Amino acid sequence: MNGALTTDHIIEATGALSPVEEWVSVEVEVHGNDEVIHRINGVEVLRYKHPQLDPADRDAQRLLALGAPLQLSSGHIALQAESQPVWFRNIEIRSLAP
Repeated sequence: MNGALTTDHIIEATGALSPVEEWVSVEVEVHGNDEVIHRINGVEVLRYKHPQLDPADRDAQRLLALGAPLQLSSGHIALQAESQPVWFRNIEIRSLAP
């Protein structure tokens, strides 16, 4: 991020908190390993380049030992919430033009 390698699990994002019980629109624009942009209700809150596995992480070490590349350019899509209930609706996945 900002030209430096960041291995923190939690990254501060810009943007205001959304009120409880209010639906929010989340968009993640992924350009392979080049760049990832996160938007909440159309407002950019996080941007980073060249995502990679953390060689110090035990799970990443297992993946690397199995031949996974250090630099991430593909993978799975997962939806998760940490420590609170969450509901998802109207999920869309779209390929970007090259």
